[in-house]
Amino acid sequence: VILGILNSVISLFYYLRIAKAIYFEKEGVGGKPRELLLPMQVTLLALAVAIVLSGIFPRLIIDPAQTALQRFLF
Repeated sequence: VILGILNSVISLFYYLRIAKAIYFEKEGVGGKPRELLLPMQVTLLALAVAIVLSGIFPRLIIDPAQTALQRFLF
């Protein structure tokens, strides 16, 4: 129980630092967002599509994972 409370306090401190940086600190140099290069844009788009599809069709991931686990364990 004590370890769980300690872990919660540490994670709360971590996430509050991020929220503070987002909402209360001044913008960085120049104040404009960085431009993403094309390979990074393509990668982010592919990952976003994969995340959305895995949420809509979870069996596309679960079934092969269960098959692999069964073959590995038995």
